[in-house]
Amino acid sequence: MTTYKITRFYRDERRARTIKRGLTLEEAQAWCRDPGTRGDNWFDGYDAEHTAGPIDGETTGPIDGETTGPIDGEARRGGTS
Repeated sequence: MTTYKITRFYRDERRARTIKRGLTLEEAQAWCRDPGTRGDNWFDGYDAEHTAGPIDGETTGPIDGETTGPIDGEARRGGTS
């Protein structure tokens, strides 16, 4: 099953950060529709979490780009890749 994470994006120099994990698509969409999940200089968006496990002896670690900011100057909202 695919799970989703909520990421808080900022419109200034602060880096985006993951604030909630393990949600269903419906829960993530409901979270982001709530007017309380955005402000003057920030908003929450969602994206699918990486769920693949390690392969033959690999160790797990942070997901690449997990705390990066908006892509190409525009923050993405809605979970599309």
